[in-house]
Amino acid sequence: MQKQNAFRESIFKFEKELNDNPDNSLAARLLARSLVYDISNSSDGQLAATRCQSLCEKFPEDAELHLARAIALSWAGRPVEANKALLRSQELGGDIAKMADASHIRKIRDDAHQAESSRVIRWICGIGLATVAGWIVTMFGVGAVLARLVSLQADPDPLMVYENHLSSREIWVERTYLLVLTLGLIFFYASLPIVCLGLLSITLALFLMMLALRIVHTGILYRGYFAVAGVIRSATIGPSREILGIEIVEAQHPRLFEVFTEVADRLQTRIADSVYLTPLPEISVHDSGNGPFGLFGKRRVIQIGIPTFSSLTVSELKSVLAHEFAHFSHQHTFYTRFIFQVSAPLSHSLAVMSAAGGAFNYINPFYGFYWLYLKGFELLAAGFSRSHEFLADRRSAFAYGKDLFRSSLAKVTLEGNLFQSLAVTFVKHGLSHGRAFINIFEAVRQYQEQPEGQELRQRVLDDILKEKPGWYHSHPTYSERARAVESIPNSQHPTDLVSSTKLLDDIEAIESQLTDMLTQHISEVCEIMDVPDHLRAN
Repeated sequence: MQKQNAFRESIFKFEKELNDNPDNSLAARLLARSLVYDISNSSDGQLAATRCQSLCEKFPEDAELHLARAIALSWAGRPVEANKALLRSQELGGDIAKMADASHIRKIRDDAHQAESSRVIRWICGIGLATVAGWIVTMFGVGAVLARLVSLQADPDPLMVYENHLSSREIWVERTYLLVLTLGLIFFYASLPIVCLGLLSITLALFLMMLALRIVHTGILYRGYFAVAGVIRSATIGPSREILGIEIVEAQHPRLFEVFTEVADRLQTRIADSVYLTPLPEISVHDSGNGPFGLFGKRRVIQIGIPTFSSLTVSELKSVLAHEFAHFSHQHTFYTRFIFQVSAPLSHSLAVMSAAGGAFNYINPFYGFYWLYLKGFELLAAGFSRSHEFLADRRSAFAYGKDLFRSSLAKVTLEGNLFQSLAVTFVKHGLSHGRAFINIFEAVRQYQEQPEGQELRQRVLDDILKEKPGWYHSHPTYSERARAVESIPNSQHPTDLVSSTKLLDDIEAIESQLTDMLTQHISEVCEIMDVPDHLRAN
């Protein structure tokens, strides 16, 4: 207390002398020393720094005054400014090693270095957050504009409809989609290390929080680890794409492969490398391969869903296949593989983070980032997919006529929706009573012939016709697709009304085998035990 009183008396004395003689630099230096020695907290440091600043303005070439200001600024918690004042003192020829304690000088420099590093990190983080936010907003904005342009393909100008070529607007939309989706892919991979580190940090924070509450929740660590491992694996190796079905070859079903060859020749492409018959209603194509983006061992794959396949005539099947092979000829499956490489790990990460974090995900910034990024990317991917569907529809309509395309599209849409709603219900009901179907496809067909089945069929058809377009839908509605081919003429080729099932040998055995697969799949999903053979019944 005595020292403090002595310093304050010195301050008062030197201030008086400086007021009496403003040019007294010695009084100014002694006043600055007294101010620095009187500092005991940051508030005192702030006041001393302000007063030393006024002294430096009066005597700008005085090295000792700048040193005193540096020390005061250090006490005030302003390390960067303190280091600048220290450097200024050195520039003016001040021997700071003699004028101040070495440990204090070192502290000023260390604090300034740490503060500067923190400022750079904050600046980088700020730029990063702004870039992330800007890019996500850009994806939503561009996705909305392009989605609107794609919807115009449902009402095309007849003069702008081509069989093999895109209109100028379609070319512009295609290139814009490719550019933005490619940037989205690059941005995703650039953010991957930060997100993985962030996920590990959040996982550790949750674990420590539970530990503080005296709860040892190792499941959080387990799930967090597999969340990160799943993201890395999906993003680098690629998510697995298992097919529920039977792979067939030409020697087994030569008539079906003859149809494949005919359609592929008409579409000026080659047939698929692998053909699968599946118990699901979807008829689709994709590129398959190993390694990142499936770049190794690439092959074309087509999946023929027996539920819809069985409802088609041979000519209708050709129209459907023309649509699917158009995806090959226009390299749509190539683009889809890259899109899947982003959307799959994003979806996987969200699912695992949701399971691991629960309610904490509402404050998890990485979960929020992934959710927004996935929604923006899916908006772009869905619009891109719809534009491809319109083009593939057009190729099919030009190849086999618009009426045949419409009839096949109606059957594929209707039969697919009906089977999906009925088959799962039938199988689950049977398994819950200890029974399983020998041929679920035949059971569904028989049900549809009954009055209640016909009523359901009409309701499903009404729903299909009333379906509204959606920006997140990967396919246009039936009404949009039927309207988009209105200006295309009908084909003059003869129509083959024979059922497509005649293209397969022993269709009953195939349907029975696929029924087993579907039953097993549903039982695993629903966690129902396998039904013993002696309980099986049609």
